[in-house]
Amino acid sequence: MARLGKRRAGDAADVWSGWHCWKLAPNAPEAVSLTADFKGTSRSPMVWKEKVYFLSDRDRVMNVWSMDINGKNLKQVTHETGFDVQNPQMDNGKLIYQHGADLSVADAATGASTKLAISLSSDFDPLRERWITKPMEWVTAAHLSPSGDKVVLTARGQIFVVPTAHTARLVEATRKPGVRYREARFLPDGRGLVALSDESGEVEIWKLPPLPMVSFSTSSPTARFTPKWARRGDRASPSPTSKIKPRSSR
Repeated sequence: MARLGKRRAGDAADVWSGWHCWKLAPNAPEAVSLTADFKGTSRSPMVWKEKVYFLSDRDRVMNVWSMDINGKNLKQVTHETGFDVQNPQMDNGKLIYQHGADLSVADAATGASTKLAISLSSDFDPLRERWITKPMEWVTAAHLSPSGDKVVLTARGQIFVVPTAHTARLVEATRKPGVRYREARFLPDGRGLVALSDESGEVEIWKLPPLPMVSFSTSSPTARFTPKWARRGDRASPSPTSKIKPRSSR
């Protein structure tokens, strides 16, 4: 069995510390620690063929070790690194255990281990192509151009420009696989666009065509903000620093 180890305090009281493997013989008055030589962790004992297999961090990483039933002939069975060995189980001389995100099987006698190749069969329904029959239900942002002749819509991470008078066609302003856009807005000229994008790996403000796609330099994270141009008087214009002025969306 495994339980906390103990040491005798000055007042003769039992003080428990660390995890040890213990042996309780029939009719014995008290269990005896088999791993008292080590102050670290020794736990999860398993018995097979007169040997005790257990987890211990004696090499600074939790691995499976073995000893005889009297706590002698200590031997390291697994030699995993990086992650602790967890949840070991014994079955007829085979050890199965978790190492990181993997499962491995080791031979208790030789220590040779093999990582299990696990594959999960699935229809992967969420990854299948599907058609959106009501795209307006997916619109998360809309912004009217300064002249009112068109509106920019953000839906499912993409940006679309739609004429208000139905005199032109809908234009998909973005088409980059794996890139998501949010909160698209018209620039003051009514032609260019700005939006939040994760193209660089961080959520930043980007300028879209007809200007080249150039990332704005920002001094603070913009993921929580909606882009908005600063205004002077009754004319829309950039802020004095030529940066976009964030406006909290909360």
